[in-house]
Amino acid sequence: MVNGLRELYKKDFGSLLCTIDEVLREFYKSWYGNAENYIKQYVELSRLIEEITRGADNKFKAAIKFNQGQLLEAIRLLKELGISSRQLDKKFANKEQALLLNIMDRIEKNGGETFQLNVTRSLDAIKEALKAVAHKHIKEETDSKAEDWLKEVLKKLEGNDLNRMVFHGIHQFSPLMLDFIVMLMDMGIEVIFLFNFQEEYPSIYNTWMNIYSYFEVPREHDRNNPRYDFIPFSACNNLAVCFGNLLEGREVRGDLSGLSLLEFNNLTEFANYVAHQYDLGREAAGPHKALAGMKEQFYAASGEVNDILKMYYPEQFGERHFLAYPIGQFFSALYNMWNDEKNLLELDERNIKEVLNAGILTAERGIYLLSVYYRLQIYLQGAGTCKEFFQRLDLLRQNLAKLAAGQKKDLHALSFYNVTCEEVDALREAIKQLNEIAIHLFARDKTGYLNFKTHFQRLLDFLRVKADSMAILNEERELVNGLLTRLEHTDNLAITGTMDDLRNSVAYYLKQTSENNSAHWIVRNFEQIDGDILRSENQEEDKYYHFACLSDRQMQKSANDRLPWPLTQSFLEKAYYPADLKFQVYMTSINEYLYFMRYALFYGLCYNRRQVKLSFVRMIDDEFMQPYFLFTTLDIDIQKNNHAYKGGQNIHFTAAPMSPLKTTIEPTEKEAQVFELCPYRYFLEEVMERGWGTFSDEFLCKQYYFVLLVEAIWKKIEGKPGNLAQEKLDRLLDMVENEYKQFFPCWKPNVDLYDIKCHAKKYISKYIIETRVKPFDPYFIELKKNFIHAKLTRENSDENIVYFLHEMKSPDKRKAVAPKIVEYLDSGRPLQCRVDIWCHYCKQRYICLESFGA
Repeated sequence: MVNGLRELYKKDFGSLLCTIDEVLREFYKSWYGNAENYIKQYVELSRLIEEITRGADNKFKAAIKFNQGQLLEAIRLLKELGISSRQLDKKFANKEQALLLNIMDRIEKNGGETFQLNVTRSLDAIKEALKAVAHKHIKEETDSKAEDWLKEVLKKLEGNDLNRMVFHGIHQFSPLMLDFIVMLMDMGIEVIFLFNFQEEYPSIYNTWMNIYSYFEVPREHDRNNPRYDFIPFSACNNLAVCFGNLLEGREVRGDLSGLSLLEFNNLTEFANYVAHQYDLGREAAGPHKALAGMKEQFYAASGEVNDILKMYYPEQFGERHFLAYPIGQFFSALYNMWNDEKNLLELDERNIKEVLNAGILTAERGIYLLSVYYRLQIYLQGAGTCKEFFQRLDLLRQNLAKLAAGQKKDLHALSFYNVTCEEVDALREAIKQLNEIAIHLFARDKTGYLNFKTHFQRLLDFLRVKADSMAILNEERELVNGLLTRLEHTDNLAITGTMDDLRNSVAYYLKQTSENNSAHWIVRNFEQIDGDILRSENQEEDKYYHFACLSDRQMQKSANDRLPWPLTQSFLEKAYYPADLKFQVYMTSINEYLYFMRYALFYGLCYNRRQVKLSFVRMIDDEFMQPYFLFTTLDIDIQKNNHAYKGGQNIHFTAAPMSPLKTTIEPTEKEAQVFELCPYRYFLEEVMERGWGTFSDEFLCKQYYFVLLVEAIWKKIEGKPGNLAQEKLDRLLDMVENEYKQFFPCWKPNVDLYDIKCHAKKYISKYIIETRVKPFDPYFIELKKNFIHAKLTRENSDENIVYFLHEMKSPDKRKAVAPKIVEYLDSGRPLQCRVDIWCHYCKQRYICLESFGA
């Protein structure tokens, strides 16, 4: 709302114009957004939960710990409302609510300073908060005239008594808003409430009266404009009139032709639609004015879509919190892997990838630790501690030496044997560094608990030493420097707690951003319609206002949806009596939220002077959504979104001019096979990897080992009588398996290796051993080594769809493929895929990804 009022009426105001949230952040800064205080509260709550639930059912304890964040929010809410445990009747509480009251009772008996809303309630304190907001606006202002105006406002605040404050358009009162307003009233400061009201639509506007009636103050209508004679300008305005008349029980008339409700299948589809509009806006107005350049301005009944858009356009959402960067993910992964009971790191695949991606752990130039780990992750599975990890790497080094000496050299086709000893040593050193960092950070005090102050100091020292040497982005470096400044103010965290407390507290702390977070929402919420829509008449004629997520569920949220667990509307209204002003207004606000959403939509449609779009998302959280009932009642057409956009992928590739290949190509058997199977695989293996490719999928690695077993046995028994070969088969398989076993410590002998051996036995018995064992076929085996299968068939057919691979044995066939390869390379378009069932067995399946659509 403030944006609209500033744009239209800034010159007419002689005082500070800001959001109430800005004032609350300054006045209640010891409580509101204070990370250090929140951590203290979280740890204290954790201790109390442990005391109270000792001996309780494990499932109950697990549920409480899982919802501890919500439980803390419930306690903070009650404290902000000024409600103590003694004022709530326990007979109306369920098991979880009884626990909440028990915890609050103990907090209050122990003094509970951490949970006290300590603020200086004086006129000077209020003025200081307002001046701080004015200083912030002056710092951010780019218009010199507006800056001069703000400086004049600041002089007034410094020189005059504060005798009046005006609150405009507040429907959803938070407890802190109410605490602040009641304090102003008690001090004798005149409080004026402003809100819109149209008497001809009481069913829509009475929600404001239902809330403000609790203040019991005289109500005055605008004397200058006692009545707003509304004249519809468009189908959008007509829809508002129809809404109003429908809710008032009057005849519904109006031209709604041209209006429809756009249906998106899911949030991702809607996000991609928004992203497309954002990309167009960025192209039209430049990267710094993308929102202004958008032809559609979005308002959604649910803000979930912004979570997706943050992934597409992180720069648009202002300062990201520490954990959103690789360096933040490093610490998050480190905390996740530390086992406090065993006092050691428990390594797991997902978190190792995070720490190696951060750029904190060092390696020799040219060695990329994450790439090395990706190649080794199959080999290292099951190595859960640093000791096991190092033992596995030592064995790998020994095996690499054997391969270099000519033993089992075919194993180089597996990703984990496509590494160098230098790369193995670099990964070992990185994990050693990681372990040393963890031991230093998580050392406990003499009581066995973690000292938070000591821990944060160690974290501070580590970041300070590493900040200049880390291979991180400039914006990450700035964030680290800002975090260093904040960590220097954690001296008051002289508390101890468990590893879970520390893990959750640090995660909360590192998620904080500075107060001047410059986020500009691509999709705004309905609370911003009230002021923004006033600016519509100054917009270009082709501007659209798009009201989205218009489903019954998103538009009609209950009071319980707005309350933190385990609080419910029923419990609070029964247990708290007599209710005071703050409680009554707050409960009425959240209870009236669905009517506010209805009002906001009506208001947006009513005062929009440009074009309109309406939409809803059909599927959210695996639940089908129904269009908002007013659209159904008015029989508004529903149209499917038929445009497929890929959000956040506005990247254009242009092939550089190329001279045609003048040399002729004489492809080898393998090159011809690969190209005929898939040109893109040819590009990746024969051009990019110079004739090499490795299997990195565990299933394919096992399939490849199966082929090696078949090859080794076949060579030993070829030409022998079938019955003799069959007799020796088990012994030969055991012998060959023993030769290979040391190379696969990642696979269990009695499970994985045994299954592969059994598979090989069945295959050899069925396809190789006849009256006499078939002659060994090296071409056939090479086909299987490269493509896993030399024969592939479709369902209900015996035709070999990869028979053309066998044909490449012929020089004439290979010669015929050569000009196709030249034409392909000359095209400058490498991404030419032949998608079929063979994609599932391709070495490049995790690069190409087309296999997932095959």
